[in-house]
This record gives sequence, structure tokens and C-alpha cells, in this order.
Amino acid sequence: MRQSERDFITLLKAYANGEKADITSMNLEEIYEISNVNNLVAVIFTVIKDELKDEVLYNKFNAGYFAHVMKQTNQRLETNKLIERLNAEKIEHILIKGIVMCQIYTPPELRGMGDIDIIIEPSSRKKVDKIFAEMGYKATCEVEPVYTYAKNKIEFEIHSGVVHYAVTASYDIQKNCLTFLKDIWNNKEKVSGYTYVLNKNYDFIFLLLHLLKHFDLVGTGARFFLDITLYIHKYELDFDYINSQIEFFGLTGFVSLVFALCNDFFGLEMPKGYSIPEKKVLDYFADYSICKGIFGKQGQSDEVNTFRHKQESTKNLHYYLNFIKLSVNSVCPGIKIMRVRYPILKKLPFLLPIYWIKRVFEKATLENRFGLATRRLLGININKNETKKQTEMFKKIGL
Repeated sequence: MRQSERDFITLLKAYANGEKADITSMNLEEIYEISNVNNLVAVIFTVIKDELKDEVLYNKFNAGYFAHVMKQTNQRLETNKLIERLNAEKIEHILIKGIVMCQIYTPPELRGMGDIDIIIEPSSRKKVDKIFAEMGYKATCEVEPVYTYAKNKIEFEIHSGVVHYAVTASYDIQKNCLTFLKDIWNNKEKVSGYTYVLNKNYDFIFLLLHLLKHFDLVGTGARFFLDITLYIHKYELDFDYINSQIEFFGLTGFVSLVFALCNDFFGLEMPKGYSIPEKKVLDYFADYSICKGIFGKQGQSDEVNTFRHKQESTKNLHYYLNFIKLSVNSVCPGIKIMRVRYPILKKLPFLLPIYWIKRVFEKATLENRFGLATRRLLGININKNETKKQTEMFKKIGL
């Protein structure tokens, strides 16, 4: 981990624990870039603003802070409008993920959201679709169980359930997690009217499973671990219940790592029933997490994660058969994925092969490098040594 990354973590730790930080020797230019990648510029600015004397840097952080807060404020206002409409129509809905997670931050606007996630009953889909149309939103994805609506750079994901979550490649872990997620409507708490959130213990486990989904497939940045830390700080959780569920999932090794990283980064006291992994494992995943950006967008190639994932889900096949399978899936996604990008396939699915070819050339044109685009589509960039090392490390935490 680079020094600027260590300093970035130091500043987040100061925020998490309500402390001050000495920024005298920190490279704040680099810290800004790291913060931006992790969508944490606003959080970092609240820690350093009183000590930041460089006018250019201050203005840079300040601009990032206000752009962030403005976006979150607009998202909250639109969410409130939607909630009002849903309640008027007597449509039960559960708020999940970012729109709820922001409540553990002070002030709430510091916690960024890419989109707003809400769960509805499948029977409410047509009514909700009509509400979004009346509010001026365009449906950008209409594939159950998730419809996506967008307007003015604000996006909602409306789930008719979360049991579709592919949280990990391990069949047994996946099966046990989906059993848990099927019970989501029985673990809601009323906010008001027809608006609900998840009860805190269930929500915390859901947060861990959402973290696992990203961590296992493409990686996660520091914000997920900050969420975990702040959640434990804010709420009194029943760890006897939580631990029993984590053990049922077969995720004790993974959750031990999550808590150990929160301990290493932010000084979180390890919850009972969990132990810190060996140093080389902790160091590997500390680097893995920080370099990844918020959803695996930075650092090592995402193809490594994807290929490891494919290997695990079909581990009875030879390595190169996995390579071929991954390559085919990359070049020729299934009809459900393709019809989201090309809506004409909803009416004319027999055109799928033609649109596979179209997709290849579009990808090449967008990247302006046919060779590079083709290699990415075919998975040729996969680093075999890194895949082997990553597979070994993931096995050490039970994945």
C-alpha cells in the first residue's frame, strides 16, 4: 500500500472516530484522486478543511464536496417525491442500501449513492411503472426482477425481490444466502405509511452479503468497510443472531476478514466469534480493497476476478475450458443481457447473432483500438499468475 493510500485510510479513521488528523506531510493531491475514485471526497474534506491552507487544493476539495452534497440532496428530494406517490397508491416498499446507509453518516449527505434501490412486491410492478412515467422518468431496463428508471442523472433501481442476487460462485454458500434473502419481507420495519426499512440485524447481514457480491466478483473500495464500521458504531446489534446466520452461510472466514480490515483501517473492535487472519492474507486484501475503487473500477484487471469466479462455478472443468467459456460469455452474452442494450431483441429475438457482431464492432469503435477491444472481449488479458494467487487467497477466507 502506498503512503498516500495509508494517509487516506488515516483520514477516514479520523472521520469514523470523530478525531482530528495531522495532514502536514500528506500528499493531498494524491489523496484527492484516491478519494474521488472511492466517492469519499466529501468525507475527506470534512476532516481536513480546517487545516487545509493551500488555496488551490482547498477549492478543489470544496468543489468536489458541494457537487457531491448537491447530488445527494437531489436524490433525496426525488426519493421523497416517489415515496409520497407510493404511499398515496398504498404500495408497500422497502428502502435498501445507499438511501438507508446514508443515515449512519454525519451529515447523511456525505454518503454517496450511485442509484436509489427500493424493493416492491411483484404485483405492484405495473402501478410503479406508471408512477415513474408520470414523474417523467424513462425506463432504461425492464428485465425482471429489476427495472431501472432515469431522469436528469438520477437513477432508481426497483426490485421485485432480491433472491436473484448472485453473491458468490460457491454453490453451497449461494444456496444458503438465497434461503435467507427469500425472507426479506418478513424482516421489514415500518417507517411510516407503506414505507419500510429492514430491521437492523437483517439489514446488517444484507450489507455483508452485498459487500460479498462485489468483493468476490470485481472488488470493493474503502467505503464498504467504512459503512460496516459506522453501522456497528451507531446500532446495537445482536451478534448471537448475526453469527448464527454467518455460520449457516459458511461465511465465517470472509466476515472475519471484513471485520479484521475494519479493525486495521479504522480501529473497530473485533466482534465476538471472529479472529484476525494471518498477516499475508490481511495485507493482500488490504491492498486488494484500496486499489479497487468503489466497485472494482481501479487497480488490477477485473478479468482476473471474473475468470476466478468462473473457475469456481465450474471447477470440474479444465482451466482452458473455463477460459473458452468466459471468452464466449464475454463476446456473446445471453438474450436477457442483450435485450437490455438492444430493445429491438424483445420483439425480434432471432436477430441475436447479428447483434452479437454489432456489439463487437461497437466495443472496438468506442475504445478506438480494435486489437485492445478484441483482446478484452476475448479475455486474453487474463493474468494467469495473478489468477492463481487470487484464487489461493480467496480460498484462505473460505471463498
